[in-house]
Amino acid sequence: MNVRPLLILILVAGVARAENPVGAGKVFAGPEGLTVTILPMRPPADGKVLVQFAGTGTVLDGKVIPHTVDASDARRTNYGTTYHGRDWITIAVRDGVYSLALPGRRDNPEVFFDDSRTAALKPDPLYAAYAKQQADGTLKALAAFDRKAETARHDKALQEIVDGFAKACGAKPAVKIDWASMTDADLRELSIASYCGEPLDRMRQMCEDSREARQAIADSVKTFACTMGKSMQLDLAGSTLTWTTSRSATNMGDFTRASLEKKFASTPATAGAPATASASAAAGATGEAPPWGKAANLGERMILEKTAVCTDGKSHYVVVAPSDKQVTQLYYGDGKLFYRVPLPPWVLSGDSFFEPRFFAKGKNPSFRGLDMRLFATASYDAAKRTCSVSCGERKTDLTILEEASKKALLAKASYAPPLHKRAPHHLARDEKGKYFYVDKGNTPETEHNFRLYVGPKGGMKLQKMTNAVADTEGEIFTTKSGSLRYVTDRKNPPTWIQGGKKTTLTVVPIESVDDKTGEPVNNYQLIYNELGVYLGEKLGNPCDDL
Repeated sequence: MNVRPLLILILVAGVARAENPVGAGKVFAGPEGLTVTILPMRPPADGKVLVQFAGTGTVLDGKVIPHTVDASDARRTNYGTTYHGRDWITIAVRDGVYSLALPGRRDNPEVFFDDSRTAALKPDPLYAAYAKQQADGTLKALAAFDRKAETARHDKALQEIVDGFAKACGAKPAVKIDWASMTDADLRELSIASYCGEPLDRMRQMCEDSREARQAIADSVKTFACTMGKSMQLDLAGSTLTWTTSRSATNMGDFTRASLEKKFASTPATAGAPATASASAAAGATGEAPPWGKAANLGERMILEKTAVCTDGKSHYVVVAPSDKQVTQLYYGDGKLFYRVPLPPWVLSGDSFFEPRFFAKGKNPSFRGLDMRLFATASYDAAKRTCSVSCGERKTDLTILEEASKKALLAKASYAPPLHKRAPHHLARDEKGKYFYVDKGNTPETEHNFRLYVGPKGGMKLQKMTNAVADTEGEIFTTKSGSLRYVTDRKNPPTWIQGGKKTTLTVVPIESVDDKTGEPVNNYQLIYNELGVYLGEKLGNPCDDL
C-alpha cells in the first residue's frame, strides 16, 4: 500500500479542520499574466508570509513559498526567502512600488495591487498547496543548495563573456574552471562569471582597442584556466593563461591589463626592427625614454600604436602620444631630437600647452581658473585623419605620417626633457622705463634658482648675482660687486639700490585682473616678445616654428 499519498490527504484534511493559519491575502498583477499572491501567516507579528508566483516563466511558478518580511525601514520593505542555499529577496517594495527579482530573469518586473483578484482570493487552497509542497519535498529542494545546478548557472554566465572575447580577439580559447577550488559558499555568494571572467573581459576590451593587443592575445592565449586562491595571480605558460582569483580580489581588470602588458614580450612579428631600434635612441645622451619605451612588451607596443606623428613637411614634427596622466603627451622636434612639451595644469588634457608668446584673444579668459588665451593646442583626430596646431590666432594644418614612416622616424630619434627651463617670477620698472625682471627655474628642483635682468626693452642685461634671499617678508637679489640690490617687499613697493641710492619701482604684474572689466590680464607677451630676455630662444613646443 502506498502510504505517502494517504499521509498527504490526512495532513490536508487536518489543516482544513484546524484553525486557519493564514490571514486574508492580497493579489498583485504584472505584465503578461504575471501574478503574485501574498498570504500573511498567523500570528502576523512574526513577519512570516506565503508567496505564490504565477506566470513568471521561472522555477518559482506554482510554488507557495514561505517568506520573511523585513519592514524595518518605513520606505523599504523586503520579502526574502531561501533559494538554492542563498538568501534571496524576491519582492522589493520601494516607496510603495513592488518590483520582483526572480531567478533566471534579468528584468525586475513591477506588480500592482489587483482589487478583483484579491476579492476572489480563497486562502485555504493556497495553504493546502503549501502544506503538500512542504510534505513532498518540493520546497525543501527549492531551498537546498544544488552545486551541480549552480556550476551550470555560472558556466552559462561565463560563456557570454567568453563569446565576447572570441568576437573581439578573433580566437576562442578552451576555458577550464577549477570548480574543486571553489567552496559552496563561493558558488552561492560570488559571481564566478565576474571573478573568473574579468581577465577575459579586459582582454576583450584590449582587443577592441588595439590591433597589437588583438594579435598578441589571439596568438598567445589558446587555453584559459581559472582557479580560486588566496591572492590574484596571472601566469602565462606556453599558450595557457592561468588566472588565480580570490574572494578578496579588487580591481581585477586593472591587474589583468598591467600583467598582460608586461607578459607579452616583443617578437619580430609584432614589434619589428624600428620599434626595437627606438630603445637605443631613447637610452641615449638625454637619458629620457619616450612613453613607448623600448616597445618590448605589449603595453609599450600599444602606446606606440596609438602614437601619431604630424608634420608640415619642413622637418618640423609633432608627436602625439597617449598618457595616463592627462590623456595626451606631446613632443616636438626636427625628427632627430624631440623635446617633451610640459603638461598644462591638471584641468586640461595634454594636447594643450602654455604658450606665452602668442595670445588667442578669442578663447575663454576664465576656464576653471585658467586663461585659455595663453594656451596653444595640438589637435589630432585618428578617425578623421586630421592634425593641426593652433598658436594664438594662427592655425597650421599638418600631415599625419603613415605607420611605417612613423615607426622609422621614432626609432632613430632621441628624446629629451622640456627645452625651456625658466619661468617668470617678478617684474617691475622705474619712471624712466628701465625694467627689472627676475625669473627662476620651472621645476621643483630649480625653483630657487633665480636670475636678475636689468635694462630697457630690448636691451636688458643679465646681472651676476652672488646671493638671493627669499623669505616671508620679501626677496633680496644681490649682484657680484655687492653695490646693486633689488629688493621686493611684501608690504612695500620693490626698490633698486645702487651705490647707496634707493629707487622705488612700480610693480608690473605678470598676471592680474583688470579693475574695470574683471577679466584676467597679463604681461607675458611683454616678457617673451619685447624685453629681449628670451628673444630668439626656442621653448621646445610646436609654436616655435608652426
